[in-house]
Amino acid sequence: MKISLNWLRDFVDIPANLSAKELGEWVTKHTAEVEEVADEASAFKHMVIGQIQSIKKHPDADKLRVCKVNDGNAIRQIVCGAPNARAGIYVVLATEGVCIPTNGMKIKQA
Repeated sequence: MKISLNWLRDFVDIPANLSAKELGEWVTKHTAEVEEVADEASAFKHMVIGQIQSIKKHPDADKLRVCKVNDGNAIRQIVCGAPNARAGIYVVLATEGVCIPTNGMKIKQA
């Protein structure tokens, strides 16, 4: 069974300075065996939340659109293939150089 550390903190008072690994070792010694401690969030640490400011059809592709996305620091022009993208929504933004954890694709400028 996988358990989120944040979920566990809702029910148990865990010292803030205790790492997930240290907590796993403590639980193994005192209650049940912890097989693995995985930091799932680290794969997403270089991604930010952005807001789509505007969107228009890509001039050279039927299924792509050109979005202007505000990442909090700058407005970026991004080509997007998501059919549900629309102006005003907040999106997860993987900037240039970020590797997508689900498929290994590295984001590059094109």
